[in-house]
Amino acid sequence: APDAAPDAAPDAPAPVARTSTTQGSTVAVTSDDRVLVAVNRTANSVSVFGVTSAAGASTLSRTAVIPTPDGEPWAAVVANDDSAAYVILRKARQVVRISGLRGTPALDAARVNVGSEPTGISISPTGRRLYVANWAEGTVTEVDTATMTVSRTIDLNAALASSGLLGTTAARPGLAHPRALVVTNNGNTDDADETLYVTEFFSQARTT
Repeated sequence: APDAAPDAAPDAPAPVARTSTTQGSTVAVTSDDRVLVAVNRTANSVSVFGVTSAAGASTLSRTAVIPTPDGEPWAAVVANDDSAAYVILRKARQVVRISGLRGTPALDAARVNVGSEPTGISISPTGRRLYVANWAEGTVTEVDTATMTVSRTIDLNAALASSGLLGTTAARPGLAHPRALVVTNNGNTDDADETLYVTEFFSQARTT
């Protein structure tokens, strides 16, 4: 799903391609391995840890526990500047940003409404876009990280129906079940030449 939109306003800072992985998880770490973010799904909170290394061993020191009441934090990914993280709140159907990872971590006021049952999150190489897999409705939400707004919604239901793997089934919401995502990264500062890969949760029987 190439990003055809302009990368940034003319006066925006020059983008820098990330060197760390683009896909999110229940635990995410900054590119220098100094800060770790972990989601606590059933406790409705996000923990932030400082990481120190000595003599080949790492020590974790928890610096913050950030409540996300009734939100069910599901997965996180660290921003390119290593000072913020983006977290899916599955029950609330939102993405939130935690800033100040290296100082006093706090939940930002800005949050984005995505689709039903968001389960996977990934970030573009420049950090300008987030992609969220909405498991229950079969879509992927693209989020602009600068404005924390939805850029577009990618519908995977029609693609699955047209594959013929489900027979003559017509496209409908919730036919596809996207689960995990990853964005390619060729090391340049242009997100438009990357590809987004999305897994389909339910396998399809091969007919040949």
